[in-house]
Amino acid sequence: MKEITKKRIDAVINYILMTFAVFAVALALHCFNFPNDFALGGVSGLAILLSQFLPLSPADFVSIANIVLLILGFIVIGRSFGIKTVYCTTLLSVLLELMERFFPVTSSLTGERLLDLLFAVFLSAAGQAVLFNLGGSSGGTDIIGMIIKKFLRIDIGKAILCVDILIVAGTFWIFGVETGLYSVLGTLVTMMVIDTSISTLNLSKYFLIVTTKPDEVQSFITSMLDRGATRWDAYGAYTGEKKTMILVVMNRYQARKLRDNIKKIDPDSFILVSDTSDIIGNGFKTIK
Repeated sequence: MKEITKKRIDAVINYILMTFAVFAVALALHCFNFPNDFALGGVSGLAILLSQFLPLSPADFVSIANIVLLILGFIVIGRSFGIKTVYCTTLLSVLLELMERFFPVTSSLTGERLLDLLFAVFLSAAGQAVLFNLGGSSGGTDIIGMIIKKFLRIDIGKAILCVDILIVAGTFWIFGVETGLYSVLGTLVTMMVIDTSISTLNLSKYFLIVTTKPDEVQSFITSMLDRGATRWDAYGAYTGEKKTMILVVMNRYQARKLRDNIKKIDPDSFILVSDTSDIIGNGFKTIK
């Protein structure tokens, strides 16, 4: 029962975080991308380009495109499509429509296009990084990628990147060189910020501890930090003394507590601490 309650609480927290993340993406699009014609790829970039030829605003185009893609996703992919993707995609469309109706922005918000670009990039990248980290998606080309993956054996990342490049290239033809260069710069910086943000969000510490008091160290890790650990016998190469090696991975807050206490438990212990952001296993990332 306790485990079920914890999972429900975690799920609620995840959806709250995803809601704020989608709001950040919507804010970036509505306040900075759309008014400046920054087409940084994806459905939103395509919406900016096609809104010049269709009787639709970028927000309307994004909403319609996401609805169509969600329907296709359900038809093609089925139940494994993912409730998080449905939630985030629907929420983004609703937020964009509400912002357009009640808080219209038709020109540069700051009066400086470069400043607008910076806010567009960092708000959107931070929001998308949180979504990716929680297994969510704001829809668009991600849904297209899921559909393509079901039928074709191609590198989806490269395929989507090629589409994004074409969209960004379209800004040169439709909006001119200046806007095109802003879009190129924004796309490159967005990719870098997303990668950095995901690594930072996933950043953990792993410890390799060599100690002669393994039971005390293990007890502190399991009872005080509520983490698991792996231990095995070892011998000092110079002294031949019997020792134990303990491997444990934890978040940064727990790592500080372990580092502060382990020397109190065993002053002669040898500790190797390293950063890691890609951990697969129980309590961390799982591969389905």
